[in-house]
Amino acid sequence: MAGDPAPAHGGETRVFEAVLAALADHGFTPTAIVTRLTYLSAPDSIQGALAAGLLGGGSRFLGVTEDCGRFLHDVLTRSSAADPARPLPTDDAGWDALALETVTAQRAAGRFVPGLGHHVHKQGDPGPRG
Repeated sequence: MAGDPAPAHGGETRVFEAVLAALADHGFTPTAIVTRLTYLSAPDSIQGALAAGLLGGGSRFLGVTEDCGRFLHDVLTRSSAADPARPLPTDDAGWDALALETVTAQRAAGRFVPGLGHHVHKQGDPGPRG
C-alpha cells in the first residue's frame, strides 16, 4: 500500500528495542513516581516535584551515574598517566579506539561496563527478557 513505512532492518529493530527497554527501566522507578505524584498534586510547584525525585534518589537510582563517572574518570586518568607519550585522543577515531580498548579489557576481565543497562541486579535481572 502506498505510504506504508518500509520494514525495519535488524539494526533499526535493535535500537528501537533498546529505547523501549530504557524507557521501561526508567519509567517506573520510585524517583519518577514520586516526581509525577508530587507534580500531579501541586502542578504549580514543579520545583517541589523535581526536588522530591532528586532527594529520593539514593544509591540505587542515582548511584549508577556516580559509578559511570568514576569509571570514565579512571579510564581517562589511566590512559594519560600510563604513557605520557600517548596523550588523550584529539579526534573521533582516537576516542573510538580508546573506547574499544577499554570495553574489550573490561569484558576480558569479566567486569561490568557502567552505563546503559542498569540497574545492576546482583542476582540477575528479574525483568522479563525476550
